[in-house]
Amino acid sequence: MAILIGDMAPKIETAIRKFSPHLKIITGLTTMKQIITKAFAEVRPGSVVLLSPAAASFGLFKNYKDRGNQFKAYAQTLTPKTHSA
Repeated sequence: MAILIGDMAPKIETAIRKFSPHLKIITGLTTMKQIITKAFAEVRPGSVVLLSPAAASFGLFKNYKDRGNQFKAYAQTLTPKTHSA
């Protein structure tokens, strides 16, 4: 599964579809809270959720540190008890 955000999402989706046409792709999320909530709702217990920026996130975050800090902050609020499988 890939969650794609920002201006580059359509181009990244095109590239993914070319090489992994069956991979689930989620778009349209605009906040880190939405992204983390959706990621945790989609994965199975014991899975890993990885923040892997492929491009700058101008307009969504102040900078790369803000993006990473938001990811950590929201991820830490979710526990296995709040994760719905």
